[in-house]
Amino acid sequence: MMPPQQTFDDFETWNLYDQLGMLKTELGDYTGAISYFQKSMQIYEKKSAINDSHLAASYTNLGFIYANLGEYSTAISWYENGLAVRQKILPTNYVDLADSYSKIGSVYCYLEEYKKALSFYEKAYEIRLNILPRNHPDLATSYRNIGVVLNNVGKYSKALQFQEKALEIRNIVLPPNHLDLADSYDNFGLIYNNMGDNLKSLSFLEKALNIRQRIQLSNHPNLADSYNNLGREIRQQMQHLNQPKLADSYNNIAWVYYKMRKYPEAVKYQKQAVKIGESSLPSNYLRLLVWKQNLKEIQEPSSTHPTIQAATEKSLIYFDYNIITETASIYQALCITIALYVMYD
Repeated sequence: MMPPQQTFDDFETWNLYDQLGMLKTELGDYTGAISYFQKSMQIYEKKSAINDSHLAASYTNLGFIYANLGEYSTAISWYENGLAVRQKILPTNYVDLADSYSKIGSVYCYLEEYKKALSFYEKAYEIRLNILPRNHPDLATSYRNIGVVLNNVGKYSKALQFQEKALEIRNIVLPPNHLDLADSYDNFGLIYNNMGDNLKSLSFLEKALNIRQRIQLSNHPNLADSYNNLGREIRQQMQHLNQPKLADSYNNIAWVYYKMRKYPEAVKYQKQAVKIGESSLPSNYLRLLVWKQNLKEIQEPSSTHPTIQAATEKSLIYFDYNIITETASIYQALCITIALYVMYD
């Protein structure tokens, strides 16, 4: 009986470190996240024959952390380590392989290596198309990611087609105030902005903002009420996690108003983005630095400042909503995770 019990304990320990690492990631504590993910990795590096899929997950999580830190070569290295393990143990058409391809594609997209990004995104798409239902959210993510790349290489009509497919799925399977719908509206807004249709761009960006504002106001999970003192902490963490996405919407709208030369409106929205970022993100966080730089340049409308658009687009390219969807399980088990954190940290 002892060997099976030991295996179970190893998994539980790995899962604890993994969940704590994910929580630290969402809270912006990347040093803490790296520490926990390394602990989870060490468990299965010593016993890799037991279950390599957990080792691949630890490698992948470390890749995500280093991508957030802007250490893209390191991020790709960890992602590729995870991919190599998955290729060794999984069938060629398996959802976790698609996950690895998608994450690597996102880093290349941020690096503006769009040909490589598209190649990895298409590999993920082909797997998902073959094995998932036609209305699966992960398939919508693939349409979304390919659409983002096409927008950034100037293929706006094709980009719209892919974003329309993503939105069609999301409208079917998601509630009306889901963050992924806000993401879709953002993507439409950016495409129409690049096409020079500022009014249509604003219309979509405002839809995204409205969703994020409603989520911010109403996000009080009933789950938290069942855990007494933990409830308040969970609500605070949930509010903290949603605030940067709300700031994204303000930033996007500010950029469109800037292009329309409506500088007071642009400054107003950009200040909102910076204010939210300063209250919810670390001072050296990439998105916050982008928003501050945008505000500085918007307040000097006599210059053309081409960096604003590039920085704004990079801040959006950076987010892989496949990753966000994948880590949504944290919220469902956040009470348990915080309780374990109190016990073990």
